[in-house]
Amino acid sequence: MRWERLGPAWVLWLELDELPQEAEWLSEAERELAGRYGHPRRLRQFLAGRWAVRRLWREVAELEEPVEVIPDPQGRPLLYVSGEALMDWAVSIAHSGSRVLVALRQGGRLGVDVEGQRPRSGALVSRLLDAEEWELMQRWAPEEPILAAWVLKEAGFKALGSGLRAPLRNLRLVEEGGRLLLQGVGARLQAHLMRMDPAFWAAVAWD
Repeated sequence: MRWERLGPAWVLWLELDELPQEAEWLSEAERELAGRYGHPRRLRQFLAGRWAVRRLWREVAELEEPVEVIPDPQGRPLLYVSGEALMDWAVSIAHSGSRVLVALRQGGRLGVDVEGQRPRSGALVSRLLDAEEWELMQRWAPEEPILAAWVLKEAGFKALGSGLRAPLRNLRLVEEGGRLLLQGVGARLQAHLMRMDPAFWAAVAWD
């Protein structure tokens, strides 16, 4: 488990085997959500995300009350303390395989994604990137340009609250002053690309 500050966000990542065996810390509402997961791995990913948010919250928040994560009607996660939604805080959770990534920030939008290496169709490139973006990703992540672009764009769409329901090219990757940006659909987001280990890529996006 490790956490760090990236721009306005605090980010924590961990592996599933770092999750405590007991789950008494779940709120009643979270227990109800957990009961919807029939597959053991999916349930463990759900629990790890909630537990990681609590650990990160204790590090960065000045409030002593415990926090819980409840989705809104569109499925976007919201932080709650003492039954009240913290609308000035943003939370994002992602998991892939045995890796879990969470992030918190106050006063803006936020999205994260993590993906493990696996074969990807070449047809995905035309849906995901234009020629300029492809060249950019070959410079930023020559080993896995498609995977890197995917996590960046998914983090961006999660920050906007739309997930991947919109066409992938609606957000374009550009470079400005040595930084990656995501532009489109009326938004301009900063993006940070990172490699959690040789098998997993992750991204954080914020406005």
